[in-house]
Parts: sequence; structure tokens; C-alpha cells
Amino acid sequence: MTSPSAPSRRSPARRRAVARGLSRPQAIAETLKDWIVEQDLAPGDRLPQEAQLITVLGASKGTVREALRVLETQGLIRTRTGPGGGAFITPVDGDHAALLLANLFFFERPELADLLQMRRALMPALAAALAQTLEPADIEALAGTAAPLANSKDPEARRAAALAFDEALAAGATNPLLRFACGFLARMLGELVDAPAAVPDAAGTGWPEALIAALRARDAEGAAAAIEDRLDREAAALTAAGAVVARRFLAARASR
Repeated sequence: MTSPSAPSRRSPARRRAVARGLSRPQAIAETLKDWIVEQDLAPGDRLPQEAQLITVLGASKGTVREALRVLETQGLIRTRTGPGGGAFITPVDGDHAALLLANLFFFERPELADLLQMRRALMPALAAALAQTLEPADIEALAGTAAPLANSKDPEARRAAALAFDEALAAGATNPLLRFACGFLARMLGELVDAPAAVPDAAGTGWPEALIAALRARDAEGAAAAIEDRLDREAAALTAAGAVVARRFLAARASR
């Protein structure tokens, strides 16, 4: 390295990237990612200015700018122009990650059975984990989120409310993988699944109360069971209605 605070044109990440056949901008982007790790940079920290990157990386202005665009596309940095501008580390937004993953599935579309299988595998584990980790205030907030399920008599509105409740459940997970996966599945089911006929509300009205009661009692098995019964009923209803995964993109959401 040319200095303790500058990335190196001879970084192992760059050599590995070249060996994998990546383009020069992609290889430089990998170098910068390695340097971010080495320097323990946090959101809000700024990368070296463009002129310094050109010098220490031995690359042209166009190549450095393209490498920064690679990192920006991946959601790792945001660039600002003008005085005090530059490239700044940013936490990867969950919506950005969900949109990128949904783009993959636009071209390699899962079947409804695939979504339901993943949901059935993960949601009971989520409910069981929440029974052990949620604070009382968080449980009461979830109870409030479940209110539209009791107040609406329209099956489609109740289905939308149930999936919104699933996203709220996922947001409470301490396991980041479970949080993202369960939230993503709820979005896929809510935005991409169409049915030629109305889907009856087969899950009934009692499951939110049963789940909330289990969460309040710290009953992991009871929470998982409440979710399992609901998911099985909903899966049967969606399948019977001929629901399918539509070929369209997830809609972007405003940053919170």
C-alpha cells in the first residue's frame, strides 16, 4: 500500500478479481471493498477523493468512475457532487436488496409452490424465535398491526393485511437472514401472486389472537403452531383458486 489510508493497486482482491475474469472497473471495485473492510469504514465515511484513487490505483478517471458506479449499484456507496462531495459509505437498504433479488427471479421465476414451501419452512421458525426475543411493547405493537385483520370483512383486504402483518413480524427478528427472507417472501406473495378467482379467507379470524397470546406467554411452540395452521390453510386456498406468480417486477418503496 502507498499509505495506511489508501487502497493499493496490488491488493489481493484485485488479483483475485482479475483471475476470475472480471473487468478492470469490477476488479478495482473489489479492491475498494477490501479496503473498506481493512479500514473498518462505517456508514457516512468517505472514500478517498477521485484524484487520489486515480493515482494510487493506477487507473484512468473513467475506470475509477465506473468502479464507483459498480459499488453504487451494489448499494455500498452514495456519491454527492459539489463542495464536500465525494463517495460515501452507506448501509445497504433492504428495499434495494429485495429489488435486486426480485430482478433475478423475474428471469428465473419461482412457482407458487416454491414460495409457499419456503414460507412454510421459515415463518414458524420466525414465530418461535420472536416468542423468545420480543419485548412486551413490541408484542403490543404487533397486536395493533393485526387490528385490520379483525376489522375487515373483504377477503382480499384481509389477505393484504395478513401479509403486511407478516412483514411486521419479520421486522422484529434478531436474525438478519430470517428477517430479510421472511420479509422478502411476504412481499413476493403480496405483489407478485395473482389468482383468477377470489381467494377465500381460509385461515379464519382466530390465528392473530392465538399468535399474539403465544408471544405474550413466551410460548415458542404455540407461536409456531399458530403460524403453521394459518399457512397450511392459506396455501390450500391459494392453490385451489389457481393462483400463480405473475411475471412482473417488485415495486420500489420510499426510503424510511
